[in-house]
Amino acid sequence: MSEYWKHQNLDGNGLQTINQQYSRLQKNIRTAYFLCALFPLGVHQFYLKSAGRGTLFLGLSVITIILFAIPSISPIFASSLFLAEIALLGIDILKMDDQVIHFNKNLKMRLSLQTNTSPPEDFRGRYRDETPIDDYVSIKNNEITAFETKKNGAGKSRIFSFAEQEKLIKEMHQKKTEK
Repeated sequence: MSEYWKHQNLDGNGLQTINQQYSRLQKNIRTAYFLCALFPLGVHQFYLKSAGRGTLFLGLSVITIILFAIPSISPIFASSLFLAEIALLGIDILKMDDQVIHFNKNLKMRLSLQTNTSPPEDFRGRYRDETPIDDYVSIKNNEITAFETKKNGAGKSRIFSFAEQEKLIKEMHQKKTEK
């Protein structure tokens, strides 16, 4: 499926807009696991917007490096801090699925509960009293909907396929940007 719909401007907070924002902001489990390779920097926790835990990893790494650089401090003590950091990484790896699911669930809830629920500025899906009914009917008759039928080669009509709908959206977007 094309990624084109993720870049549409659907101002307002309808279900389409929420899903679009969610698909752009959600976190991926594979990416989180991949970023665990950079655990001394805490990147996997910063990715999940857990700045406190990310800072903990980064701080432990900095302290470990400093302790290794000081000759009067036992390398065993510095190594024990590094092993503690590895243990924290192990715990993170075991809980990574839950952390990503928790983040995505909270994101979906936060997006769904946004207060701005107005439709886009040029939304014409409902009749308004200030619009004369003849203008409204002509506008609606000129719009292309997903449920319009298309004549196929045998003369029978059918509903537009998803790919055809997407193509129509692209064409409408191009016409709108050309104006």
